[in-house]
Amino acid sequence: MRNLTSAPILASSRHSGNEHKGNEHKGKRLEQANPTGTRFNDILIGVEAPDVVVGLGGSDVLRGMGGNDTLIGVNALGKNPGRNETDVLYGATGADTFVLGDFDGGVYYLDKGNKGGGKKSYAGIQDFEDGDKITLRCYEMGEYELDKNYRVGNTIATAIYYNKDGRAGISRGDDLVAVVQGSGAASLDLMNNNQFKWIV
Repeated sequence: MRNLTSAPILASSRHSGNEHKGNEHKGKRLEQANPTGTRFNDILIGVEAPDVVVGLGGSDVLRGMGGNDTLIGVNALGKNPGRNETDVLYGATGADTFVLGDFDGGVYYLDKGNKGGGKKSYAGIQDFEDGDKITLRCYEMGEYELDKNYRVGNTIATAIYYNKDGRAGISRGDDLVAVVQGSGAASLDLMNNNQFKWIV
């Protein structure tokens, strides 16, 4: 797994420089209000005001800057939103919303296969703080599990798993959706409506 702590928002080998070479590196670097990416690996930076930052395809880096921002790493209108993507989401200051699912697109970042167990696709939320929210698609109770001892390099993060196999607790059949770091990550509670927004 990529160490999200030691690889800050603009320091990933997959997101270096303004121009990318090869099919995997044709993405854009945008610094503007409400930036939207491409199907490639993009670096998207908002402004000091509320932004909606959308990565679309590829493994993107999203940074909201100031204001109450909404960060969406995937193409929510595409098939299997977030599959084969590792997006880095950084809200910065303000009460930010990290979107990991919606009514039409379902649960984002699910890997292929009915047996689950996927860890290739996920969102890396770097700075979850008090006042921020995570949006998840929910079909029924018990669909998600939290691992509060998820190791990212030398630090402990909170991982959000989709309970793909239907068994209680976290098992090999569950699918990693997000790895959450920041001052509020350790206190995440799926029953806390101040932290989670459920799309049902």
